[in-house]
Amino acid sequence: MSFFDRIKGQAVSLAARQFLNNYLEAYGSMLNFSVQPETKTIYAEILLKGEQSPIKLTLSGYEIGGTAAQPTVSIAKAEASREWLQTVLEEFVEGKAFDLPPKAAPLLKMLL
Repeated sequence: MSFFDRIKGQAVSLAARQFLNNYLEAYGSMLNFSVQPETKTIYAEILLKGEQSPIKLTLSGYEIGGTAAQPTVSIAKAEASREWLQTVLEEFVEGKAFDLPPKAAPLLKMLL
């Protein structure tokens, strides 16, 4: 991995973690978050309110697509450390395209 790839991954990880923590605040907090652009993989560890241990997620084969006006992200493979969440991810996330929030889209398109 090149120096540029490491810096790019760290910048995306930091920006995404801060952005996502705003959305997760009512449900819990993000303990770890990293993006590996060279393998198109996202790793996350989230502690939900009321849970004793964090949930670990691995999202592989992400793709940024859509249009300039409405970018999307899709995930080829999603894995979770909880069986119930694994089932939800397989049914509702894998292979589906999701609109990116307008504030996040320009940064993600530039960095990824």
